[in-house]
Amino acid sequence: RIANGNRSCVKLHHALARFEDVSVEGCTSPDHGGGFFIHHSNVAFERVHIRHCAAALNGGGVFLSGEDSFDSSLVALHSSIAHCSAGSFEESAVYVGGGLA
Repeated sequence: RIANGNRSCVKLHHALARFEDVSVEGCTSPDHGGGFFIHHSNVAFERVHIRHCAAALNGGGVFLSGEDSFDSSLVALHSSIAHCSAGSFEESAVYVGGGLA
């Protein structure tokens, strides 16, 4: 269980990562990606549950960004994102900018 982080609970830069059987709860960010901030990375979720996370700008649950759709990716199986919010209201739970989800 990962909980109550105040600068995103998980930050990934130029990474290849896999998360299994993880719960992320109550995480916040003053900018992007309350639960997960994923930049120039390829990530897989299996049974990952993100709850009650928030970001001041985009991607309260997950923020995914990269140069193009081959630079960053997120594959999620049997996972969920619930009760997440962002200040921009455009992409409250999940934000994908230049990546592939």
